[in-house]
This record gives sequence, C-alpha cells and structure tokens, in this order.
Amino acid sequence: MWVDHAGGPKGARVLPKGVHYIFQVIDAAVAERADGRRIPIVLITHEHGPGEPETAGEETAQSWLVSAYRERLSRQRGPGRDGLDSIVPHAYVDDAALVASYEPHIALVESVRDQLRRSMRGSGVLRFPCLDPCLTILRTEAGVGTAKDTLLRDTLYAAYKAERSWLDWLPELANAVGKQTPSGGWFDVVRIPASRLVRRVYTNRLRRTHRWLEGVLQAPGGDFLGTALEIVKDGPRRGNEPLVQRILLMALMRDLAKAVRGPWPGWLWGRRRPGRPWPFVVLLGTVGDPGAPSRAFLDRYTDLARTEDPAPLMILGALTGEVPPYAFPLTPDAGPGAAPARGRSAPMLLADRLSALYARGDDDGAGVHLLPLSAEPDEGMDADWLQANPKVVPPRVRRRAKVRPYLPVIVASVLLAALTLVLRPGPAPSAAPVKPSSCRKTKNTDEIVGVTDGLRCTLAGPQDTVLRELERIAGEQNKALTPGRAYRSVVFLAPLTNAKENDNAVPSGIPALRGALLAQRQINKAQVRRMPVRLLIANAGEQFRYGSDWSRDREGIDVAQMIIDAAAEEHVAGVIGITQSRQESLRAAHELDRAQIPVIATGTVGSKMVDFDAPPRYFQVSPTNDRISRVLADFAVNSEDLRKLTGPGPATAVIVHDPADEFFSADLTDKFGERYLEAGGDVRKIAYLEKGNDRNTRDVAEEICRTVKATNGFVLYTGRSGVMPNLFGALQHEPMCEKSEGTIAVLAESVDPDLITAPERMGREYPYLTLFYSASNPIDDGDLKHASTRFSRDFRETFHRDDPDIEAAGGFDALNVLSEVINAVYTAHSDGDVRPSDVYQHLLNTGITHLGATGRLRLDGRHKYPPDKAVYIREIDPQGRILPRLACGILHNTDVATTWGPKGRPHPCPRDP
Repeated sequence: MWVDHAGGPKGARVLPKGVHYIFQVIDAAVAERADGRRIPIVLITHEHGPGEPETAGEETAQSWLVSAYRERLSRQRGPGRDGLDSIVPHAYVDDAALVASYEPHIALVESVRDQLRRSMRGSGVLRFPCLDPCLTILRTEAGVGTAKDTLLRDTLYAAYKAERSWLDWLPELANAVGKQTPSGGWFDVVRIPASRLVRRVYTNRLRRTHRWLEGVLQAPGGDFLGTALEIVKDGPRRGNEPLVQRILLMALMRDLAKAVRGPWPGWLWGRRRPGRPWPFVVLLGTVGDPGAPSRAFLDRYTDLARTEDPAPLMILGALTGEVPPYAFPLTPDAGPGAAPARGRSAPMLLADRLSALYARGDDDGAGVHLLPLSAEPDEGMDADWLQANPKVVPPRVRRRAKVRPYLPVIVASVLLAALTLVLRPGPAPSAAPVKPSSCRKTKNTDEIVGVTDGLRCTLAGPQDTVLRELERIAGEQNKALTPGRAYRSVVFLAPLTNAKENDNAVPSGIPALRGALLAQRQINKAQVRRMPVRLLIANAGEQFRYGSDWSRDREGIDVAQMIIDAAAEEHVAGVIGITQSRQESLRAAHELDRAQIPVIATGTVGSKMVDFDAPPRYFQVSPTNDRISRVLADFAVNSEDLRKLTGPGPATAVIVHDPADEFFSADLTDKFGERYLEAGGDVRKIAYLEKGNDRNTRDVAEEICRTVKATNGFVLYTGRSGVMPNLFGALQHEPMCEKSEGTIAVLAESVDPDLITAPERMGREYPYLTLFYSASNPIDDGDLKHASTRFSRDFRETFHRDDPDIEAAGGFDALNVLSEVINAVYTAHSDGDVRPSDVYQHLLNTGITHLGATGRLRLDGRHKYPPDKAVYIREIDPQGRILPRLACGILHNTDVATTWGPKGRPHPCPRDP
C-alpha cells in the first residue's frame, strides 16, 4: 500500500496522497452491486513524479496496494477461533505462483473458483454447475476406441456424485426395497431405475446447460459428449490456450450470474438473494506484459464482457507492464492541466469520477479504466483513515428479507432430515470405496503413480511383483472392514517404484509400507478397543518426482493434490510415510498442511524438514541429521572396532556425498564435518551424485579407494540408499580397493535395505568392505515384553522375511501413533466424527507418548520429532552377522543410554541440545 518517495528515510514507504478517497469508493462498490450492469474493470497505475523511473522495482506501489486491499475483505474470527472469515467473496491472483503451473491459463481460473468457494463463509455454498464439468473434461484422458464418450460421461457423473454423497443412498434404498418384494423381477424394477435415473438426468442436464459450448467449438448441435471430446486432455483442440480459457471464463461468468440471481421465482426470492448483494471480487496482483497469465486473463475477459451478459464480477488489478490498447485513463473532471474545482482536490475529483463510473456501470463498452496513484506522499490523513476503517463494511440485510427466501429450503431440509433418520443406519460412513481410481502411468519414467486402496487399480508395473503383493494385502485388509462401522482412512505416501533405468534398487517406501500394513492388520483385529483403519497407498514416484507441484517435469501430476481431492470422500484422517528428505517431499507436506491434513513421516532426517520453515502439521518419528551427525562423529572418533581397520587416532573421513542434495546428503555432510573437525579428525570429500551424475561410477570408486589408501582412513557414505548398490559394485571391482590387510571400513546412515534384511550378502558380494550403519530400531533380543521384539516376530510371520529394517519399523510406528490419536479423538467426540483438523489439534495440544518398534516416541506442539531418539550403530561382519557397536538415547525398553563403548572405558552419549 506504500509508495516510495524521496523525502523519507532510505527504504521507507508512505501512502500516496488521497488514497483513502479511492478506498471509500472501492469499498462502496464492493459492498453493494449495481444489478444488471456491467461492472467496470479498474487497473491501478503509478503516476510518476519528475525524475522518477518508469518502473518501481520488483514490487510496485500499485501491486502492493492491490495485495494489501485483500486484507480489507477479511476479518479475524471470534474468540476461541483461529483464522479469518471473508466479508466479501474474493480471489487473489499472483502471477509468480502461476508460472510454475503446468497450464497457467487453466490453473488461474481454477484458483479463482477455489478461492471464491472458500470465501463464501456465512453466505451459503457457491456451486459451479457450468465450470466444474468443464474442468473435469479438461482433466480427462479419453484414450482411443469407441467407448471414449462413455468414459467421459462416467467421469463427469463420478465428479458430480463425489460432491453429493446422498446419491449413494439410491442404490442402497433400491436394494432394501427390492429385498422386501417376493419376486426377483420386482427387485430389478426397483434397482435399475434407482441406479440409472440420476445418471441419465444429469447427462441430459449437461446437454441442455452446455449448448453454448457447442457454439464456441462450432460443433454440430445435440452431441454434447462428442463436442466435449474436442478439449479433453488428449483432444485435438486441447492445446488451443485462448479457446480453452475463453470456455472456462464463459462458464465462470454464467455460474456467478446464476449464484446472485437464485433459482426461485422472483415473487418468492425477492429482488436479489439476501446475503449476496455484493459482487465477486478478483484482485490481479500483477497485470504485466502480453503473455503473462493475469494479462492474458484480462484480455480474454474484456473481450467476452463486451458480448456476454453482465456478470457480477468486479476486477481490480495493478498494471505493472504495458498499457493494454483497450484501456482508457481515468482523469479528474477538471481536465488535464486545469486547476481543481474549489474545495475539491485532484484525488477527490478522481474518486468522484470512479464513483460515477461504478454507479452507472460500464455499458458504454469502454472496457478497462486506468486509475493513477498520486505521486505526492500522504501527509497523515490517509493513514489515520485506514487505521480507523481497516475493513469493508458490508450492507445490513433485514431479518425478514433473510428468512423469506429460505423457507422452502428449510421445509425441504426438515423433511429430508426426517427421511434420513428413518432410512440411514447410523452416522458411520460405509467401508466401501466411493471414489474412482487415480493411477496414472508417467511418460518420462515409465512408472505408475497415484492413489489406490489395493482394489481399484494397481501402481505396480508388469514386473513389479513386490508392490503388487503388498497391494493385494492392502486390498484384502481394506475389504475386511465391517460394513456400516465407523472407520478412518490413512494414506501411506512415499516413493514405491523406480524409473525404468534404476530398477535394480529397492524403492525407499517399500519396507515402510510393509510395516504400515502389519500395523493396520493388528489395529483392525483389536476392533473392540480401536477405530478401524483403511490404508490407502500413494506412490509419489522415484525421488518423489510426482508427489507435489514442485517438480517441473512432473507431467501435470500432483499426488499430494490427489490425496487432498479424495480426502473428504475417503474420510482421510492423516498421511504417513514420506520416507525421504527432499524439496519435493517438503512441498507435498506444505500442500497437505494447507488442506489441514497432518503428516507423520518416517525415514526423514534432513534438518529442513523440521526447521522454522516446516509446515505446522508435519511430524516425524525419525531423528534428525543434527542428532545422527553427533552420534556418527563420536563413534568415528572413539570406536575401537573402527580403529582396527584404520589405525590409531581419529582417522581421515573420506565423505562420499551428493553436494546437490541439500536436504539430506549435503546437510548430513556439513554437520558431521563440523563436529568431526572439532574433535581433531580430518575430512576429504568426494562427490557422487544421485541425479545427473557426469562421472563414471568406476572413476568415483577409484578416487575413493586411492584416497582411503593414501590416508589410511574410512569411508563415510552420506548418499542415498538407492544409489549405494551401484557404488558398492564399482568398489568391489576396483583393484585399488583391495588392501593387503583388512578391509575398507564404510560408515553409512542410509543403507540399501537388502543388505540389512540379507546381511550375508556383504561377505559374499563385497569382501573388500566392512559396513557400519546407523539405525533407530533395536536388534531383536527375543524378549516378547519389548514392543520391538513382538514387531520383529510378527513381521517375519506375516511377510516370511528376515528381520525388518528401520524403515519397516518406522512405518509400523507411524501408523500406530496416528491410530492412537484417531482413537483418542473418536472417543472424546460425542458425534463420533474425526476430522484431520481434530487429529492435528490433539497432537498439538495433548500430544502422544508411544512405545513402539523404534523405541519411545513423544510428539506434541513442542516436539515435532522425538527428543533424544535412540540411535544405534551396527557392524555387518564377513560372516553376515549383525553386531551391535553403539546404543545411545531413549532405548526400546525405556532405559536411557548415557554412555557407550567397552566396559571400563565408556564414552558419554551425545544428547540433544
């Protein structure tokens, strides 16, 4: 809201003179719509003073003004409630956020729709019967064959049905009535119309309400589905951006016009729908040069506004680029160069012109009007007025006018509620899946990503028998849920497949998924004490490429958004998994956080996942790199087992790291190096990249072995587990790696899971190497009193595998923690409802202490990860035995290990600060 001026201190900003007059006029236009008139479009520009540049830098004064005006359209909620309530429905468009979108011209309109819908608080539900089907059509891939129109019809109906859960009652009602009839023929008479009638009615309604689409696409009349196939995702006219956005804008204008007109007769509804006397406001933060998303939106909307019926859409933008050719400047009545009228300053006259423009509407077709900000600074009056009037004041609606139009709705609602109480068997949601599958094959990596319950579709490729078997287990366990009993869904989100060129490594999410499936089986067996859990499996693709909206090559796929879209229908209470510290996984957590869905991650150790910029609803059961680096450095300095392979004193640490992986590898490398140097050790770094490695792996192996031999040091591997097999194979075949005595010691944090579940491979396949690795789950000690031992036993019996690794234990603990919170919320709520926001509030305020397979876990508002989490270091010897070498922190039996090392020569355990 400020503009730079030379008179203030360096970097200071003040209001432009007379801006509060402009605000009064805009406030009045926002609060009261002129019915039946086209609302003028206003672009705010900067009136430059002598010697000022033509642009105002990265954030112009007019952009700040428009951005700040958004604050006037919302107010703080009442006592005891967090967040803001909208005074007037509005949407804010930021070009910077749209540039990274897959299709900005579609994302912009979709963002406007979502923001308008969310900002309708207290004014009913805003529906988009024209726009929503158009967006569904654009997202649909029709494929090839003769059934394309049938697929499109079913997809449209599924999207329509997803927002109207009452439609699921029709087949159930038909079944109930049919079972009471003595004849099977009567059953079909009841069932078939009930299951198909609404679908047929909806299809006919689409044909009737979207005849305008046939005109836009110049298609023959009467074939709505055939016309819509022109703009599906693989349709011939899908790439025509101006045409596609024009269709979306026409649909948006029609829906908003209907929203304020109302469906009832005029004598019953009144002159306009009470509570909706305002326009729908769209704020454009940066209207830049031609081709920018907001500029393209404005160009196409202005062109449509001249020919279409007036829409209740009020657009206020900030012009930061070239002046559109259809824009006209708004000047004071006094005229250019003339002295202002007596008692009326130039800003006041400009406000008068703007007020008159809003009052008469834009029926003269002028289109867009430029409103210049004054170059003179405020002298205090504007700031005082804005402090005294911080919000838009909406018009008051008489109580009688509020009640009268809703009488038919109230009567219908009472009758419907009575019918619901009679026919619906309790408040518990059905355990049957209600949403179509969302498994999509990627073009770049040849993976299948998306969300499944193990029944509707598969995420496994033709050769991926491991994931297909886990999907089968999930499908059986989900299908076994008791029909009619309350449950909640939990989504396991992680990379579960590899790209076609990296199919030799175990995806990081597979072990954790096994642990989560075991936890689900045990939770659902104890139904008397715990609310059942339905486990959905979400594959984000290798390196989390398709998990969020961050990756540029994600082909328009956003698995986090798929989860958000399905959350209401699937009764999702939270998300577990993640398993990797990456920019993409953190972005997915942010997306889920904005949708108020909590995340309990496992296997994530990067500092950025839990620092000040982490999403509030993110928790993890694993320790952080800060704690792990302390333990690794202390072990490297003091371990006698390590010194047997390196020599006396702190040996040189040859760190094999990925400098481009700042969330995990670079973070752990920096933290270990800092602590190891402080303890008197030496560090050498060798780059081994996970993505885009421009060096041959054999060359990297040769440099590692040459450096280790020259320094008599050890290897600290801080890379990802997925690329460890390739490096170990190269080390084994490198002649320089063969030592005359002993082996090369490798200390690692992230290890190939197959080496832990089959440790005999180390001696057989890599005899040149001795592996030390860190973990946070204990070794099975055979004592069934310990949760870790019971988990190991149950894991072996269920999956017929060797002892589980840390990822499996983490997946087991994450689902158990979330299940305990769900159960606590379910027990505390009299209505039996469990929302994701309730789960987060319980974690934040009450917290949870859980004794699981990885030890004691404490999560609450102060602890987003367990404090003093147990960290173990183990050695795999040439015989394939796993030997304990260090244990520090709060252990699985609740003991606190404060020292480690041989008897008589203990070393203090590192503690969290």
